[in-house]
Amino acid sequence: MSGDEVAERAAAVELAGRFKTEGNKYFKQKHMLAAIDSYSKAIQAVREYPAIDTPDCDTKIKELASVLYANRSAAELGFGDDHTARAEIFFNLGVTEDFVGQSVWEAEVLRKLDSAEKDARVAITFNELNAKAHFRLGSALLDLTQKDRDVMDRLDKLERAGVAFGRSNELQPAPATKTKYDQLTRMIAEERAMAKVNPVA
Repeated sequence: MSGDEVAERAAAVELAGRFKTEGNKYFKQKHMLAAIDSYSKAIQAVREYPAIDTPDCDTKIKELASVLYANRSAAELGFGDDHTARAEIFFNLGVTEDFVGQSVWEAEVLRKLDSAEKDARVAITFNELNAKAHFRLGSALLDLTQKDRDVMDRLDKLERAGVAFGRSNELQPAPATKTKYDQLTRMIAEERAMAKVNPVA
């Protein structure tokens, strides 16, 4: 690694670290929109490191990228409970707490859930051993099943969530993960039974 590459790497890590700390602060305060913004800036800083997408990129940078994507996924998962973000979106769009406003909010929450799933997947590509990334992938898929009316689509997401929670528990055993996995096993059995009762035409 040349001197310039060492300097670029150090600058990327330092800037990403600052934004990550900022994002963590907002996350603890449950300001998820602000946390998402800070994690996005941290990801951008790491992404500007030229070697990030090359096979010879060093492990530390990949692990940092994995943590950042997993953290943004967590903030996106918590977005639906961010009342400050809800008020801000309503104000910016000029909508109120009526049917239209609720529909706008639900659409935004769904977009964040989709992003949470994608970010968790990216986190896993950077570091397959990131247990939190697998847990967040499972959580996103589980939340997305609540938006699906199609039995087979729900079953597919539940099964993929089960795989994600199972992998998370293999990497970092935890009671909460095991509980989620057991809960999913029961839900999958129920959905399979429902799919047999209501077969696809």
